[in-house]
Amino acid sequence: MKKYLKVISQLLSMVIFVTVILGLSGTGVYDEQKLNAEAIALKLFEQDINPVDQSVLSYDLKSLDGENDYIIATGQDKGYVIFTRKDMQIVEYSAEGSSPFGNLNKSDSYYGGPANYFTKKDGEIENINTKERINKEHLKTISDNLREKTSAKRIDKVEEEKEVDVVKSNEVTAKSVAKPNLNVSLLSVDPGPTGTGSTDQGYVDIDEYQIVSQRYIPNKEYFLLKPSHTINGGTECSVVATQLLLGYNNWSNDGRLIDKSYLNGTEEQRKQIYNPKGLGANDEFFKLLKSYMGDTSDGVSLTTAKRAIERYLDNNTVSDVEQNVELNFYDKNIDSIIKSNVNQGYPIIVGMNVYRVKADTEDANETETSGNDTSKPKEIEVKPHSVVVYGYQTFRVNNVNIAGYIAHFGWGVKSGDVYNTDCNNVWFNASWADDCLTFQTSHTHTSESYVFLEGNNNYHIMQCDICGRYKANDFHTAKTVRAKYHYEEDNGPMVVDKNYHICECICGLVYEEQHRATKFIPFDKTRHMLQCTICGEDTYLEQHMFKNGNKCLVCPYIENN
Repeated sequence: MKKYLKVISQLLSMVIFVTVILGLSGTGVYDEQKLNAEAIALKLFEQDINPVDQSVLSYDLKSLDGENDYIIATGQDKGYVIFTRKDMQIVEYSAEGSSPFGNLNKSDSYYGGPANYFTKKDGEIENINTKERINKEHLKTISDNLREKTSAKRIDKVEEEKEVDVVKSNEVTAKSVAKPNLNVSLLSVDPGPTGTGSTDQGYVDIDEYQIVSQRYIPNKEYFLLKPSHTINGGTECSVVATQLLLGYNNWSNDGRLIDKSYLNGTEEQRKQIYNPKGLGANDEFFKLLKSYMGDTSDGVSLTTAKRAIERYLDNNTVSDVEQNVELNFYDKNIDSIIKSNVNQGYPIIVGMNVYRVKADTEDANETETSGNDTSKPKEIEVKPHSVVVYGYQTFRVNNVNIAGYIAHFGWGVKSGDVYNTDCNNVWFNASWADDCLTFQTSHTHTSESYVFLEGNNNYHIMQCDICGRYKANDFHTAKTVRAKYHYEEDNGPMVVDKNYHICECICGLVYEEQHRATKFIPFDKTRHMLQCTICGEDTYLEQHMFKNGNKCLVCPYIENN
């Protein structure tokens, strides 16, 4: 009987195993690509800023024409990675944000490239964030366009010896309180000496990943802590991006760019470096910027945003602020321009025109008139999305270099249809970038004074006397050190404290510090004293220690015969 029970148990185990394997794919077949996607995603999430021990699940994402061209792997608590099913290229990744598809029915999730997420509604394909619907006649053309774009092998050589600013995972300093994500992509590639970046079966060995270069702006924490901004209504991404860009530069480079009434948080909160409550700008500032950009119903190009910023600076800042700003628009060679600005510590607005579709020229409703007698086809396109880039990262996989940028996508939490949380710290492939708008200021902080933060005994801040900008925090540094005295007994003499001395910081804070780096100094023939090398005070006397000789084992004293 026991033998039969054992056989039945083994059979049940086999059934359960097969059922689990079949359940790994929505099609009911063993799907190695999804397992590969989950393994890669899990490896990425484990290297996050705040890693979470979590499981990873994956499912298919459709192209707009309904083909299962993509796979999305999502973390149980946070993080997502989007792959192309054909060759397992990673086109978009964030270890911090949650899936932009949220709790949508998996069978109704459609991907149109970074920042373009769709679902099926009333039989039509609708953008989750902008609510724009795409004409059914264009779905195949758009999907073919995207497939061609995601299979392009863009040469983007990386000179490793010049890009050495790879941030170590455990590096933490006073001005860099968080380590960046270790992000990966497999889209914009340099074919390298031999590799192709993936196998013919669309499978990537996760052990082949290695970082070639990685760089963030020095004050990346401003974006990592999600500064406040107005929620993008769907076509106002350039306004939000400008709000984020000017907010950062006001906080980091010139405190006269934005009036304090438009800033987030109280004065004391803004003094606390990297205090989330003190970062960002409010809705009133967004409305002001929007008034300079005009009609945003069809989106705002970066050239329009450039003119709006120029008008804003002219009307809302003193003359030397505007004169110190250098504002430039680029639509060529933008990879080197983006990296150059990040290297100099400046974030950049980057525009992503993911795809365009020309309408039928015979349709009179789909034409534009240029001049008096010239007609040209109207371009039907998903409205471009503007993001703020504040870092870049390149990986090598199977001898292939993969370049991409790290950005704040500018979406925000919605009430009701909550599909997208914030899409902050998102890596996207460099090939999606179409144009960019750079903002630099030559203002130099001068005559800086130290400001003590009441109740903070760990660090102080520095404030520019010209623009009022609160410079990055610094730990207290002793300007003067003196002995601490106390009464040895009631009404007795005062003696030097054996444990602590008194320090006065350059910001004015007076605090106690434990004696450090002490040394023993000969005092007389029988005793030596312990002296603090910081305050120079003698803390106490003790007897010499001789053993088998005339030299003290503790201090330099040598007894004369």
